[in-house]
Amino acid sequence: MRRLLVALAIAGCAEGIPPQSATGGGTDNGSPAPPTSGPIGTFGVNYYYLPYQSDYNAASKSTMTDSSCSSLAVVPVNFYLDVVDTGAGRLTDGRVLTLVGVCTCQQGSGFCFAVAQTPWGTGAENRPLSPFRSIAANGGTLAVGTRVYAPSLAGKVMPGDPPVGGFVHDGCLVVDDHGADRTHIDLFTGLRSYEQSLSNLLASNLQLYPAAGHCQ
Repeated sequence: MRRLLVALAIAGCAEGIPPQSATGGGTDNGSPAPPTSGPIGTFGVNYYYLPYQSDYNAASKSTMTDSSCSSLAVVPVNFYLDVVDTGAGRLTDGRVLTLVGVCTCQQGSGFCFAVAQTPWGTGAENRPLSPFRSIAANGGTLAVGTRVYAPSLAGKVMPGDPPVGGFVHDGCLVVDDHGADRTHIDLFTGLRSYEQSLSNLLASNLQLYPAAGHCQ
């Protein structure tokens, strides 16, 4: 849902809990496997992560409501806006709230949320997000559910500690979320600190290939 609901609203109105280990199922032969087919394309890489309420201290507050207009939390307004942009965020009490749509609740600020049942929230079609595996892409370029292979990512050690990070990536990624830009993908890193580390590790562009022959 990255940025798409924000655009709708504007048009209509002027270290965290670790998940279960996610595996890409790529070929594990000690070195990155060469592509077995032609590339899908080369994409600029942006990053996104799960905002934590504890990282925000703005004096102005916003109320996060569910689809029945019941209050879920009162949070700093800048945290609220980042959750809308990213699609999910973690409250100080440990709950993860996900963006579910545009609402007209009197005490809300234009959007409704739900408590997630997954550690890192969900993306498009309620797909669980997984750090270093999930990407957001424009649906006209890469459909939700598409698995892809990034050779320049294969062999890189991911930031952090197991089970979330600290593993050698096999280059396998999956489109779990929507992005607005046909020329870029957004790679989900889970934590802000992981985003900073990974952006220093990778080039600004990734060439993507079909996953067949590389990812199970």
